[in-house]
Amino acid sequence: MAPKQTWTPKEAVGKVPLSVRKDLRDNWESVKGEHEGKISATLGKQYVINFNALEVYPYTEETQGFSNGPLGNIFAGYAQCLVDAVERFVEEYGEDGKLHFNEAVTNGEFTLNVNESGIDASVIGCEVKGGTYRILFRYDCLGYNQSTIYETMLTAIDSVPREGFPVEIKASVTTYWDGGAEDVRQAIGEILAMPDVVIDPNFEENYAAMKGGKPTSVDWKEKFANVTLEYFNGGVKAQLDRQGFKDDDLLQEGLAEVLTSKTFKLRIVETMKTPGIHETFFEDGICYIQTTVENWEYNLPSVGEGLVDSL
Repeated sequence: MAPKQTWTPKEAVGKVPLSVRKDLRDNWESVKGEHEGKISATLGKQYVINFNALEVYPYTEETQGFSNGPLGNIFAGYAQCLVDAVERFVEEYGEDGKLHFNEAVTNGEFTLNVNESGIDASVIGCEVKGGTYRILFRYDCLGYNQSTIYETMLTAIDSVPREGFPVEIKASVTTYWDGGAEDVRQAIGEILAMPDVVIDPNFEENYAAMKGGKPTSVDWKEKFANVTLEYFNGGVKAQLDRQGFKDDDLLQEGLAEVLTSKTFKLRIVETMKTPGIHETFFEDGICYIQTTVENWEYNLPSVGEGLVDSL
């Protein structure tokens, strides 16, 4: 078996060649302020870009096509793609995203650093470390895949501990739940002749359960509120309609007798009362829709089956 490759970070140089200094002056320092201004305007906070040529220059020798190359252009390319990524981030996640970004990057600084994972590093990535947003390049891929900076931005920002939901969850709630829950609630209320019915997404507890468990879907955060809404829309509402509650006084009255809180509540638990993917039952005047982390979002059309039989 061949020995595993090792990698050692390069020492910073004391000075870069004159041609490189000229390229930095002409192609980087001349546009640096413009890029900083755009990022600062987008985020509503002063930001600086500190790309250290003395630290980065040694890696031009490792990167095919860039030996003694145009470091100024390389820096400008990273900065332009960073501007594009920040603008896209704020466009995607709005004021909440901007707030999270600024709270994570407390130093108001962007740097460019070699990824210390060495040969195991991805071509490009990013992280927030000590309040600084660090763009990371693989030691032999300086300047590569600059346009993909955005792809790891959300993960970097959400990795910084903070109270409340991460950016992706808040965006999901705003987009899907806030935008559609009231229509679903009204539709359920119409079916049950219960205009003040409540649908409780139980976001905080369910998010904590998902975060602490092992979800089977890699994009569960992005879909969290949408899937939650579907438990009530494609599940409960559709089943109530299918089981004939609409315009049936007897069924409506029977449900009202046990649903004294007028509340349907979604809950993720470690162990369900009955075998299966999900279950629906009444307890303390609440209709609970229960599932587990492992079964989250599976077989939603069957949510609420057997409600009539449980009355």
